[in-house]
Amino acid sequence: MFRKTETFTVGAGIAFIVLAILRLTPFHNLTGKSLLYFGIAATMFVLMDFVGFITGLIFKKRSVLIQKSSIILYFIIVVLAAITVIVLPHTGINIAVKNVNTWGDALTMFGLGLAIVTLGIKSNVAIGKAFGQELDERIDEKLKEWGKSNKN
Repeated sequence: MFRKTETFTVGAGIAFIVLAILRLTPFHNLTGKSLLYFGIAATMFVLMDFVGFITGLIFKKRSVLIQKSSIILYFIIVVLAAITVIVLPHTGINIAVKNVNTWGDALTMFGLGLAIVTLGIKSNVAIGKAFGQELDERIDEKLKEWGKSNKN
């Protein structure tokens, strides 16, 4: 079904969705700082997906160095996201409420914008591949027909 890395990413996404739903209930009240930290982590996950997809497009045949670099980058981003959610809330960092709201809003908009751009690029590439494959099949079919008609 999913590879290990994809399973973690899907799990983290589901956790964010559950957290968003809990935020709408009286059962869980998140502070602005908590939302900022979750926003940082979510933006890191979107950035990881974007960078991974773009490097995959640029380097169609991935060398061992690029594969290892991708794994290292993925690991660093996951660790930073985890630190942001697990460690930063307990450090006692003093951030003014105005700054918390500003940074939280900016990160939310940046992450959402990057997610939408990534979806757009991925769908464009998928449509291009599907259209290109269909076109190749039609060309092959026409060439076969042409070859048969010239044999007679």
